[in-house]
Amino acid sequence: MNSDRTISMKKMGSIYNTLALINRLLLMTSAWNVLVSFIEADFWHFTEPSALGLKLVPAFGLFFAFLLPGFFFFSGRIWNFRLQLSWQLTFAMIEPILLLISALPALDELPSFRTCALGFGTLLLPFVVRFCRPTYDIQVGCEFFLVIFVSMCVRWSSHAVNVFYEEWRVGTFIICVSGIISIIQVIMNNVMDVNKMISEQQSRDEVLTTTEMITETPPNEMSTPVTNSVRSDIEDIDITDYHKESEGSVNLYPMLPPSEGSDDTESCSIKNTRDDKPSTSKWSHSLAILFMTPGIASFLMLFIQFFSSPAQLARWAGLRANPFGIFVVFCCTISFLFILMSRCQFGAFFKSMSDVKHECGGGLGANESNGGDYVNPWNVFWSIFPPFFCIVFLVTGWVLLLNSEKTGAVTGLCMICLSVPYVFVHVIDVYVQSSSRAHVGVRAISHITGSFIFFVLLTALTSFNLPTLTNIFFGRMSLILAAMLVCICLAVVVASMVTVRNNATSARRASLSRYHHQSRFPFVDLSSSAGGEVATFVAVIVCTLVITSAVSYRSSAVLSCREPTEARIAGNYDSNANNSTILRAMSWNILLGHTYTGRDNSACIAQVLRHFGPSVVGLQESDPLPVFWGGKDVLGALENELSVEGFRSHEGVPAMKSTLGVALMSRLNLISHEARLLPGRGFVKLPHYGYTRTVFELPTSKFPLYVINVHAVYKNWTIGNFTELSTIQLKKIADVTNNVTHQRAPVIVLGDFNLNPEERQLDALWTTAGLKCVYHKTRSMLNESTILNRFGNVDHIFYRNLDLIEGRIVAEAGRVSDHYPILADFVMPT
Repeated sequence: MNSDRTISMKKMGSIYNTLALINRLLLMTSAWNVLVSFIEADFWHFTEPSALGLKLVPAFGLFFAFLLPGFFFFSGRIWNFRLQLSWQLTFAMIEPILLLISALPALDELPSFRTCALGFGTLLLPFVVRFCRPTYDIQVGCEFFLVIFVSMCVRWSSHAVNVFYEEWRVGTFIICVSGIISIIQVIMNNVMDVNKMISEQQSRDEVLTTTEMITETPPNEMSTPVTNSVRSDIEDIDITDYHKESEGSVNLYPMLPPSEGSDDTESCSIKNTRDDKPSTSKWSHSLAILFMTPGIASFLMLFIQFFSSPAQLARWAGLRANPFGIFVVFCCTISFLFILMSRCQFGAFFKSMSDVKHECGGGLGANESNGGDYVNPWNVFWSIFPPFFCIVFLVTGWVLLLNSEKTGAVTGLCMICLSVPYVFVHVIDVYVQSSSRAHVGVRAISHITGSFIFFVLLTALTSFNLPTLTNIFFGRMSLILAAMLVCICLAVVVASMVTVRNNATSARRASLSRYHHQSRFPFVDLSSSAGGEVATFVAVIVCTLVITSAVSYRSSAVLSCREPTEARIAGNYDSNANNSTILRAMSWNILLGHTYTGRDNSACIAQVLRHFGPSVVGLQESDPLPVFWGGKDVLGALENELSVEGFRSHEGVPAMKSTLGVALMSRLNLISHEARLLPGRGFVKLPHYGYTRTVFELPTSKFPLYVINVHAVYKNWTIGNFTELSTIQLKKIADVTNNVTHQRAPVIVLGDFNLNPEERQLDALWTTAGLKCVYHKTRSMLNESTILNRFGNVDHIFYRNLDLIEGRIVAEAGRVSDHYPILADFVMPT
C-alpha cells in the first residue's frame, strides 16, 4: 500500500513540477518583456516630446524604476519575506496583467498611461522574482535563458515587432494559461499536503547526514560529540531503506517556501562541509557577487539590444534578416540543447570519475592530515576550460562581426550565438548560489550596482545614436561592446574561481553524503526531478520553434492597423496603382516605426503602400534597431507584408554606422544599390544622416532610373543652428545627382530634406543639379503641411528627364507618422 502511494505521489510530484516550471516560464517571460517594453515606451517621450509634454519625468522614472528596489533589500525582513503558494502566484500575475493593460487598444492615444503602467511593472519586477521564488535551484540560468529564447522566437514570428507590447491577445493568452496552471498548482498542493512532505524529507536528510557522519567520520573530526546511546540508536537505522524512501518522495522545493526559520543557505553539522571560517566564506561569496554584478548587467543589456529578436542581431551584423535570422535561432537552439544534454550526460560521467579518484585514495592535494580533502583535476579542468573557451569564442565573434562583411560576419554571428548561452547560464548559476550565502547588505548593494550599470549602459547605447548627452559613444559601438565584454569576462573568471573553490571545499562533504542529490560539478548530475525539468525545457523549445516557424511563414500580418487611416484608404486600389504606363514615386518619413502616439506603425505603412502601389518608395527614419526605439526590423515586416505585391526592400546605411535609417522599397528590377552617410564631421551633437543611390531597370526604356533617397539634417535644432551643415549636405546630394553615367537618364531625388522650398540651401538642387520640384514650381509654400507637429513643406520629390502627371500630399494617411507621405506620378519613360 505504502509503495503504491509512494509511486502515485511521485507521479503527481512530477506533474506538479512540470506545471510549476511552465508557469514560471510564462510569468518570467511577461516580466522580461515588461522591462523591454518599458524602455521603448519611456524613450518614446524623448523621440516625440509632445506626446507627454514633460521631458525630465521619463528620465527620472526610468532611473528610479531600476534603482529603487535595491534599497528595500537592505532590510533582512524584506529579503527573507515569503508568501504562501496562492499569494505567490497571485502576486506574480501582476506582470502579465500590466503587460496586457499596456497593449490595450483603448490606450493607443495615452502613451503616458502606458509608460506609467510598464514603469510600475519594472519597479515591482525584483520583488516578484524574490517573493515568488524563495528557494533557488541549479536551473535558474537555464530558465532565464529559455525566457529570452522564447521571447526572441516570438518576435522572430512578428519580424522583430514587440507583440508583447503591441498585441493585447498575447497578454491575454499568458494570463489565461498561467491562471489555469496556478489553480491546478494550488489544488495539487492542498491535496498532497506538500508542507508536511517537505518536513518529512528534511528530517530524513538530517538522519542520513548524522548516520553517515557517525559511520564514516573518525571521532576526532566530529563537530559535536555523540553519546554511545545516540550512536547505537542511529547505527540501527537502515540507510538503504531511508534512501529508497527518499527516492520516492516528491521534490517540490522550487515553488514552495522553506520551513519556518530556514534561510536560503543550507545547514550542515559536519566539519569541513563548508569553509573552515564561515565568516570568511560569507565575505568571499559577497565579494564574488559584487564582481559578477557588472557582467550580469552587461549580459542583460546584450540580450535586450541584440537578442530581442533574430532579425535584430542579423541586421546589426550587416546581414539581411532572412535567412540569417533563422541562422541565429538555429545556433542558439543548438547551444542551449548542448547545455541541457551536458547536464544530464556529462555530469554523471565526471561524477563517476571523481568518485573513482576518491575511492582510490583521493586526488590532487589529498593526504592523511586533511582527511582526504582534495582538488580533483577533472573538476578544475571542467570548471575552467569550457567558460574560457566560450569567452574566447565570444570575443572573437564580436571582433569578426564588427570588422568583417559577408563570410566573416556570418562566422562571428555563429560564434556569438554558440557561446553566449553557456557563458550566461554558467555565470547566473554561480551568482545565485553565491548570493544565497552572501551578506544581505552586500546583496542589496549588488542589486543597486547592477541596476546603475544597466542604466549607464542604456545611456551609452542611447548616445550611440543620439549624442545630445555625450559624444563619447557616438557611432562607437565597438567601445560600448568592449566595456560590456570586459565586464562579462570578469564575471566568468570570478564564477570559474568560485566553482573551483566550491568543488575543493565540498570534496569532504561529498565523500560523506554519498546519497546527496545536488552535484558539485559544473556539469550537473541531475536527480529525477531535475531530469524532468530538462525534458520540459526541451519540450518548450520544440513547441516554440514549431509554432513560431508556422506563424512567421504565414501570409497574413501579425498586427493590424489601428489608426483611422485604415477606414479611409482600405479597399480598392488607388486609380493609378499598378498602372504600367505610370511611374509612381513616393517618399515617407515613418518616424522610426512608430505612430504619432508611440505605437508600431508597420501594419499601417503596409496598408498605405498596398493601396497606392508606388513603383518606388523612399523611407526615412526606417531603422529603429536600438532597444530604446523598440529594436524593430521595419523593413523586414514591410517586405513580408508586401512581397505578394512585388515589393523588395533595399537597406540603407549599416546599423553600426549609427543612423536614423534611410532605405528604399520598390517593385522595379534592381541594377545597383549603395548607401552612405552625409557629411557631418565636426557637428558632434547631431545624429548621423544618410542617403541611398539606387539604379533600377525600366521595362520600357533603354536608360536606367536613378533614385536618390535623402534624409538631411534639421538645421534649426534646439541645441544650435546648423545652417552650414545643411548647405554642405545639399551640395553633396547635388554632386551625387550629377554623377550619373547617362545624362539623359531619368533621375528622382526624394526624401525628408528638413527644408521649406524657399530656403536657400535647396539652391544646389534647383540650379547646380538642374532639378525640378513636383510641388513647388515657384518655390512657394503650399496650403497643406507635410508634417503634423508644425506647419511646413519639408518633404520633397525632385526630378529630371521625366514628364510629371501630378503630385500630392497623402493627408488621408492620418497619424501613422509625424509626416504625411507624398507621391508623384510620371509618364513611364520609353
